[in-house]
Amino acid sequence: MDQKTMIIAAVAVIAVVAIAVVAVFGLGGKSSPDDPDIGEIGTYVPIYGNANGDLYINDRDVETIQAIIDGKIVWDKKNPYVDADTNGEINQKDVDLVKKIIAKEKCTVYYDDYYGEIEAFNYPATNRNIAVTYYQQAEACNILGLMDNIKCASLAAAGQYTTLYPHLADLTDDQKFGTTGSSTLNDDAIEKIVSNNVTLVVSTPSSGNYEPTKRLREERGIDTINLWYNGNYCYSTIMTMAILTDTVKKAEKYMDFCDDVKKTLEGKITDDKRLDILLVDSYYASSGKYSLIASEANGTFTMINKYLANVYSADDASQFGFVNRDIDWLVSNQAKYSKMVIVPTPCGFRDLRVDGVYQTGEYFSRADYNTQCETQFEALERTNAYKNGNLIVSSYDNTFGYSTYAMLPLIAAQLYPDMFSLEDGLKVLQKWFDTINVADVDVKTEGAFSYTGTNYETSYPQVGA
Repeated sequence: MDQKTMIIAAVAVIAVVAIAVVAVFGLGGKSSPDDPDIGEIGTYVPIYGNANGDLYINDRDVETIQAIIDGKIVWDKKNPYVDADTNGEINQKDVDLVKKIIAKEKCTVYYDDYYGEIEAFNYPATNRNIAVTYYQQAEACNILGLMDNIKCASLAAAGQYTTLYPHLADLTDDQKFGTTGSSTLNDDAIEKIVSNNVTLVVSTPSSGNYEPTKRLREERGIDTINLWYNGNYCYSTIMTMAILTDTVKKAEKYMDFCDDVKKTLEGKITDDKRLDILLVDSYYASSGKYSLIASEANGTFTMINKYLANVYSADDASQFGFVNRDIDWLVSNQAKYSKMVIVPTPCGFRDLRVDGVYQTGEYFSRADYNTQCETQFEALERTNAYKNGNLIVSSYDNTFGYSTYAMLPLIAAQLYPDMFSLEDGLKVLQKWFDTINVADVDVKTEGAFSYTGTNYETSYPQVGA
């Protein structure tokens, strides 16, 4: 394999940290009544009643539970979701509850949240007033056609993403909470959630939101969805939300889009062609440190690791996969990489920021984006990647969340220009905005997601060149 490595530097403020460890279950991905073991994350929804361990709640789950009751198969607890009412026994009550879920009758449904706890949920969550804590949660609601239901949102979503989600621009100050850099539910957020009659909070499952969401459930009777929203979790989380909110068809459309992207990539990037890459989350100019993302990062850019290349790993990585390295390390380890991708912040398709203030409905300028890229390029002048024109730029906003799949073909076209077309990558991204995350975006003229300047000569095609 070629000893080429790319660095992806996402200079972005990620407000979600310190996620609790989730319980790990048996692998296998079997979905027949004869072997109800659940699969790995992304292949099943963590809703109790999902007896066959797939992405749906349907008659097959009823059949599996009935087979256990009849003694035709033995429940060995490898799939805990067989126990629909979570009482430790498998009986007719479990069958009846699953039938209610299928019929969309009012009932209490249980699911495993990202904190590893069982949450009770008032089902079905249709026509709910919704609050979101960050832009990925707004993104999920948009995919599922629930954007108009959002009645309360953090400034991390409503303060800088109104270009993608115009509905959020209509929210009043009394409907917005927090800051543009935080997804934490503080007392002000809870007060606004209650005053806006919110009955469902789609929350960033951070350590700071554990107690607030618990209080909302126990003291206010407000349902919460605490699920991770990136990497391998995209399918399971979007489908879990879809089942709870009766928007399954929308979720299937999203997964079909992602499946098409995966097939295209996997059909060309065989094991013998995969590059060894190094992902960098951000560069801290004050300390000269680069925050790298190891291969086991908690969802961060893991789709790049899974479908595009082999990601650098490190024994000293944090529980979220981050490690810090300085420029001297980057220079002394140049044999491990040749291409770098830098993502300044603010970037992507978020609102234009002028003097620290986000301008509602105006895209971040490509010229300013290019300037930020070039500032980062200069910091890497000592590397061969800089000298060889191998500094690639991606977008944090569309490489961290459900839209990761939409950006993969563009990154692939810059990593493997002999195998992928930049024009095809643009078509995929445009399809994303036209049909899945519906937004009025022309990817050829709007938004900043790749370097398009002239001060740095790249060795690969540039978006907009």
